[in-house]
Amino acid sequence: MVDEKKGSQWQIWIAGLILTLFAAYMGVQWQTQHDAIKAVEGRSHEMFITHEQDIERLDESNRSRRIEIGEINARLATLEERTK
Repeated sequence: MVDEKKGSQWQIWIAGLILTLFAAYMGVQWQTQHDAIKAVEGRSHEMFITHEQDIERLDESNRSRRIEIGEINARLATLEERTK
């Protein structure tokens, strides 16, 4: 009877050890995945900001081109008036 108690205590201790190791492994896996997700989110946020900055630069470039086109059209109109 004493041997049965020792045997069951060892089984419980080993089962507890296995569960603890499994929980630690799963915790590491979760943390690794969590860190990877955060890294991807950070990169996508940086890419979004870069994309927004690119759009702003293109908008500014388009505005300056529209102004240049407007000036060229005005010059053409004055030249057309002079040639009439």
